[in-house]
Amino acid sequence: MSYQGFLIAMSQLACKPKASFIVQGQRIILEEAEGENRWNFSTVVFRAEHKIPEALLSSLSPMGKLRLQTQGPYLKIDEEDQSVHLIYPVEMQKGKFLPFRAYLSTFLKSADEWKQTLCDFEEKQCVYVSSRSRSFSLMALIGSLLTWMRSAAEVLSESIF
Repeated sequence: MSYQGFLIAMSQLACKPKASFIVQGQRIILEEAEGENRWNFSTVVFRAEHKIPEALLSSLSPMGKLRLQTQGPYLKIDEEDQSVHLIYPVEMQKGKFLPFRAYLSTFLKSADEWKQTLCDFEEKQCVYVSSRSRSFSLMALIGSLLTWMRSAAEVLSESIF
């Protein structure tokens, strides 16, 4: 992330407790956490087409979280939009660019790894594109393409007739 992008995120935090920005094609949320100089980075690492797979749900705690350690990053389910978020709690002073950039870099790498891992929970084969830090369901991608083609065909048929 550039220094200018960092300044934009910090200006958002000056007015509210949460900043939203795009890095490497993915939306990142940075919000204040409980305690002094405590923050949470978060991003979506898995979005189900219909319903979150049972195998993934069964691996979570009753609070809807999956922690591998007592502290550090964890996964959290958002059942409303059928997604899984990676939450990465950090301790850093507000307005310090170098620690922010270091934590963000670690967070993005971790998010890429979780996206690839969670892709296995989906029944359909996934195509993983790490250069853009995104994972796509191949079937969802094909479905989107078919929807777009149908829309284009409707527009063309309306303009011809």
